[in-house]
Amino acid sequence: MSTLLLQILAAYLVQKLSASVLNQLHNQLKPWVKNYPGEFKSMMSLVVHLVIQNDTGADKVLDFLFHNATLEQVGASENTELPLPEIQNTCAMLIDQVLDETQMQVYRRAGQEMSAELPYLGALSTSLPTLTKQLLMSSGKRSKWQQRLICYIILYKGPKVGAEILAYILSHAETQDQLGQFIHIQQNIEMGMGSVLSGCVQCVMDLLHNQKDVNKPRLLSNLYTLTQWERTVGSAIVRCTFKHCLQSHWASLTPLLLHTDLDLAVMTLNILNYVTLPSTLSSAVGLQAAGSLVALFFSLLEIEDTRRVDSMVQACGKCASLLSRKPYLQTMLVRYLIEGAMENENKPLLGGKHDLEVSKSGSRDSTVSLRQENKKHGLSLTMLRSHSTVFHAGVIGQGLREKSNVEVLHKEILSRNQLYFEEFLWRCCNEPREVSNSPPSTEESTEQPMKSFRLHINADLCRTLGSLITELATPDVLYNNRFWPEEESLKMTVERDLHVWKHFDDNPVLYEILLLLAGNTLVMSRCSAVLKSLTATMMHHFEVSREKMSSSSPKQLQCAQCVIRCLGKSGLLPLPLSFLSELLPLLSSYEVYLLLLVVWRFMKENPPTEDPNDVSKRACESKHLEVLRSILHSNIDVTGEIYARFFLDKSGTDTKSESEIME
Repeated sequence: MSTLLLQILAAYLVQKLSASVLNQLHNQLKPWVKNYPGEFKSMMSLVVHLVIQNDTGADKVLDFLFHNATLEQVGASENTELPLPEIQNTCAMLIDQVLDETQMQVYRRAGQEMSAELPYLGALSTSLPTLTKQLLMSSGKRSKWQQRLICYIILYKGPKVGAEILAYILSHAETQDQLGQFIHIQQNIEMGMGSVLSGCVQCVMDLLHNQKDVNKPRLLSNLYTLTQWERTVGSAIVRCTFKHCLQSHWASLTPLLLHTDLDLAVMTLNILNYVTLPSTLSSAVGLQAAGSLVALFFSLLEIEDTRRVDSMVQACGKCASLLSRKPYLQTMLVRYLIEGAMENENKPLLGGKHDLEVSKSGSRDSTVSLRQENKKHGLSLTMLRSHSTVFHAGVIGQGLREKSNVEVLHKEILSRNQLYFEEFLWRCCNEPREVSNSPPSTEESTEQPMKSFRLHINADLCRTLGSLITELATPDVLYNNRFWPEEESLKMTVERDLHVWKHFDDNPVLYEILLLLAGNTLVMSRCSAVLKSLTATMMHHFEVSREKMSSSSPKQLQCAQCVIRCLGKSGLLPLPLSFLSELLPLLSSYEVYLLLLVVWRFMKENPPTEDPNDVSKRACESKHLEVLRSILHSNIDVTGEIYARFFLDKSGTDTKSESEIME
């Protein structure tokens, strides 16, 4: 048949072959088919050959065959005449023969270095998006036929077309069945082109970053679903995996952690957790990932629904553990996290105070005068035992200080956020260390040594943590040494000590950080300057406080207790002085000052050190306990229950000082 006649038949004849016409032709040709089955079979082979050789209108011919072979399955209205079952079976037979012939020629073509040409596959490649869309909308036999057809087109055209088709399915699949087409097509074409999944992943990254009309949530959701499926099947199916292909695309996925849609960001995070950290991750990408992860973590803390946020925060912690495997990323993660907790927009999430801002220079509100407002109250009549004068805070020349509009979170949410923060910091700091617990060696013992994993903080990271806390809390480095000076020299550092106290008061999460790391001597030694300033400020407060009981100053009492706990847990402050935090709430303000003075003098004589041997040898002399014993005796009515923790040895006898023994 001539090419022109074939094109005319493909373009116009199939349009005229309606169901009624086909039924009439079948009735007329039925005797011929029955009497001459060999000729009918030859004619079917000729039709298959003509379909394969048709380079124009191939899509119309195949659509005609698909339509008439599956019309009953799709369903039609009552008034529509359907093709006879024999016609549907004949169309299905033609489709199977066309696909079988196509399969044979495609694989033969691959073995003959692309010598054979398939015109109809080349023509169908121009309408691949339409065919793929029809594949996603079809079901039953038609879905399987179209799936095979698309696989042969991909094998015929090459890996680039296959990558584009797979990326199209990922971005448009809306159901699990539609997404299953991705797996079937990949398995069928992967034997012929092993790099198709890598190309698909590259196309997906291009869609995420360069195409504005793509549905990113659906695309990432489908990608995440496939990674979860991979995790489930494991190595049961031999195929190229997303886990391998996505490892080289951390740079493309990391920016999505900062997406305004938190669900999309967390979905990206789960994908990265599955992919794990590549061994060749560049420093720039690693630092970007660390910063983006910390920013996402603080964004998640704003969510009040604990059930929703819990799994998200756990995913952040898992990613932090991955990044912490590299020492430089571990250091930057800790720095970003602690610095982020001090930022103005994140402080309220952890119970901190939001800094009140004033108008920028040159933007004064002419309708408000700070001086006039204060003069107005200064001319009012002062009443006895009342506060009738109010001075407004602000900056002269810039008007009143703006009121803060930051919403105060519930205590339950604040406590939850603080726990999440501590857990996240702990996962950033810790690294697994393998400890072998082998049984006693005997000649007959055949037991294998048991392995357990304990968590510890790297020594270099300990020093970094201590130095970072000191750097953020202190205004300068002038007095940032580990030595505690004479009490008289505290007058020179009052302003500096108050600055440190205010920083901790504005950021109470710093207390939690100190207590979390207090068990490590290296960290506390590097934080000596901070502990020293806090102790000096509390000494000054309780010395001049007008409150009789220390419990009337809850913030200051909490600070003093935190300092003593940190010194005690680290071993820098030995027993029984390390128990003072239990005693302070029961005493008067001045008695608390006296005990803090005892702590100061001990630390002055025994400065913080990073040597664990020196720390283990520390002990309190009798001169350090005289004031403590006297205070306990004078308040024995309230301190009797805890007296034994301070001055009773294991035998239950009182450990008296040398002066008492002499008396």
